[in-house]
Amino acid sequence: MVIVIPILVKAGYDSTTAVRTGLGLSSARGEMSLIVGKGGQDVGAVSSYILPILGVVTIVTTFVTPYILKIGIKLNISSSPSDDKN
Repeated sequence: MVIVIPILVKAGYDSTTAVRTGLGLSSARGEMSLIVGKGGQDVGAVSSYILPILGVVTIVTTFVTPYILKIGIKLNISSSPSDDKN
């Protein structure tokens, strides 16, 4: 989210679209963390107690994502005219 929002604002999107996109992308990354965590555990880079924590985080983010996106739809951030490239 911290990376996506400035890139989209710099690309000419308004602040509301940038924040909504950042919320959506930051919420839906849990499944990938399980894959990376399991790979790290297989090669010995991650200890065995990390994988259950990643599992809980994945479950929580999976169920919270729709609500975060619903809040993002209602979000309306006005940006100053100097920030817009249009």
